Amino acid sequence: MVKIFIADPALKTHQGHHYNVTLAFALSIKKQGFDVTILANQSLNMGSVILGVPIKSVFSTDTYSKHKVNIEKSRRPLKINMSSNSAPDITSKVENFILLNQKILRRIAPEWFLKKIKKLLKNHLFKEIPFENFSKDTLAAIFHKYKVTKDDFVFFHTADAETYKDVVNLFVKDVSVGSWGNLPRILLSSPYDEKIMPHNNQSNSANISVLHLKKLQLVNYKVFLFAENEILSEHMSDYFTCKVDALYVPFKKSCNTSKTHARDSIITFSYLGAARSEKGFVLVVEAVIKFLSKSSRRNVKFLIQASPQILGYTYDIKKAVDRLKLVNDERLEILYSSQSPEEYDKSLAATNCFFLCYNYANYQYRSSGIVIEALVSAKNAIVTKGTFPDKILGVAGISIENVDDIVLAIDKFINQKKLYEKKALNREQWFISRCEVNSFYSNISNINKYKNTINKEIKEIKEIKEIKEIKEVKAKYKYKKLL
Repeated sequence: MVKIFIADPALKTHQGHHYNVTLAFALSIKKQGFDVTILANQSLNMGSVILGVPIKSVFSTDTYSKHKVNIEKSRRPLKINMSSNSAPDITSKVENFILLNQKILRRIAPEWFLKKIKKLLKNHLFKEIPFENFSKDTLAAIFHKYKVTKDDFVFFHTADAETYKDVVNLFVKDVSVGSWGNLPRILLSSPYDEKIMPHNNQSNSANISVLHLKKLQLVNYKVFLFAENEILSEHMSDYFTCKVDALYVPFKKSCNTSKTHARDSIITFSYLGAARSEKGFVLVVEAVIKFLSKSSRRNVKFLIQASPQILGYTYDIKKAVDRLKLVNDERLEILYSSQSPEEYDKSLAATNCFFLCYNYANYQYRSSGIVIEALVSAKNAIVTKGTFPDKILGVAGISIENVDDIVLAIDKFINQKKLYEKKALNREQWFISRCEVNSFYSNISNINKYKNTINKEIKEIKEIKEIKEIKEVKAKYKYKKLL
């Protein structure tokens, strides 16, 4: 039976964005009849279960802890020149063989072919590395420990530059070429574009990692690239210069949209999630304070979550929170701590319109969980013009560019509430089929067509006579120069 492993090194608790995204994918995969296991951070107790889905606590570090303690330089470097856009300078044990390049790499799995090549190469290049010699944090060791096979999938739903780098390490440093065919299919999906992707810099570029994977002919063979939405997938396809498919998070409705408002006469505007600059928290605070000071409307409420993000308050956020504390108005409710999943669902259900005033530079392509949750729950939102929330919400959103626009948008929504709610319902119906719970495996099933292509190529090679084959390898890849 095919097993699908959901890998999330940042999953450390049973709440928050990473929990919700991982749970959404896990339930989707389980509902389609597959054996699913979650590979999480070691902070999550081993033996935990999320709605019948087992969790293995395997990762010792995650994106946030790496950033917080600045240990980037202490990580094991790749034996590849990661600062160049030219062909990879590979100095690992598989150097000579990898330089054979292109289609040969897809065709090495059959034992008959591997034996022929082994006779021509130095034996030490193909010595197997005992699994017990792996660092416990390597993907190779994790795959071995949990018996992940070539028929399985390992899915990273929040891949950053370190994730792409670790995958290159898996093939170039940790596993011999002759064993690549035994590795699982690795799905790398990212909610980030290259400008805001964590750890994406000149010395550790996701683009260079993907370049190496393409040079090794691993893309669409063992490694498959996805982005969290269609807008981002188009952009990342250009960035990586290869096809990146869209793979939406399969959210289900968090609330019954026909019974969302117990007090429909009160119109609630909400900012939910940690207080973050790139999500427009400072702008929202300024706009809410300005609205409350000038408007006498009593049928409105503002629910503002001002809890710190994982790295704590930044200076500008702390200043904005301090300003909120000075506001004495019963129309304002402030949440200073994170919400439980139940509390979050309750807040989502009570909201008429969200503040999604995200920074353009950070969210031109980047997806966001709360945006999708709002969309599939038929909610409206005030959104920054040209950002992902603006593009995906369409007519269900009200576009803004500055604080005064936000104040005007609040009034506009109050005055045209019924019209905007109808638009939100129409937009929900348009979108729901794109991220329904049953869609995950159908979205990755195109992997089978690549597998069929590879099998066809292998069959064609078998029909080539041995002498002719060796001569072609020597001529096409200048093989003699490599020895």
